[in-house]
Amino acid sequence: MLNSFLVNESQVLFLALILLRTIAFIFSSAVFSSPNISMPVKVLFSFVLSFMIFTLHRTEIKTGTELSEQIIPMAVQELLVGIMIGLVTRFFFFAISMAGDLISISIGLNSAQVFNPISGASSNTMEQFQVLLATLVFFSLQGHHLLISALSDSFNLFPIASPSFSWKSFPEVAMMGGQLMEIALKMASPVVVSILLVNITMGILGRAVPQLNVLVTSMSVTLAVGIVVLIVTLPLMVFEMNSIIDLTGKYVFQLMRNF
Repeated sequence: MLNSFLVNESQVLFLALILLRTIAFIFSSAVFSSPNISMPVKVLFSFVLSFMIFTLHRTEIKTGTELSEQIIPMAVQELLVGIMIGLVTRFFFFAISMAGDLISISIGLNSAQVFNPISGASSNTMEQFQVLLATLVFFSLQGHHLLISALSDSFNLFPIASPSFSWKSFPEVAMMGGQLMEIALKMASPVVVSILLVNITMGILGRAVPQLNVLVTSMSVTLAVGIVVLIVTLPLMVFEMNSIIDLTGKYVFQLMRNF
């Protein structure tokens, strides 16, 4: 039993590389990177996860000479891997934020700014509502378990100090960003199209009835129609959020297989 507590140079270096990837993942991933979580908690959680992963993969440790000779390139590599995996896990919330922003602009609520605890910056009220709803859906579908399993599986798909790191994964991450905009447009399209039809109708009324103050009237009508359509299509948005979580998990494992 005492042998399990004895460590040598190679084990310390191996644990340090695991810790680098874990910290990079925690500080760049969805939910865990929230400013509401204090820095000591993030660091402590990273250490706990690192030790758990270390006990699972300690049989894969290379010799201390092999690790020490290329410690700096391997450290940079582990940081890049952790950051890339963490950023891909945030695609779910990026798409939701863009959809909320599009809806807010279309119904005229983009000027109302509140603090967003997920991103740590100010955002409009509709985006905040969408992000909070997405957070509830994310936790209800055990999305935080998906994040931890993605980190653990990354050490199986791309082991520590692996010499086969491929830079072709970077363009793939950029291509995923294009699909985010497509998903955001699909989620916001019911409200955006409804508001477009309302604006066309109000424009026709303004031409037919010049005495009607279209500018003042259209603001309240646009807001009312936008809220009603949003409430009606809310179940469809929740369903789309489920599919986005599945798509995010697919992208994460696809990225790790391409390393």
